[in-house]
Amino acid sequence: MPIYEFRCPSCKKEFELLIRSSKAPSPPCPTCGGPATRKVSVFSAQTGAASGGGPAPMPGMCGCGKRMGSCGMDQG
Repeated sequence: MPIYEFRCPSCKKEFELLIRSSKAPSPPCPTCGGPATRKVSVFSAQTGAASGGGPAPMPGMCGCGKRMGSCGMDQG
């Protein structure tokens, strides 16, 4: 389920909720109970250059994608 960001125009409260459908009605504000509106959300993305050459390997995995010790790349 995606996390959606909302803002209450009455009290200016901003909050996030997990919502099953993007077509679900906006929830009431948890602070004042007024109608909240969905914010335009931004997402974080990193390119290989910005993150130092690509995604970090999973724990126990070498940078080549194989298990540690199975390819020789992880040997100093």
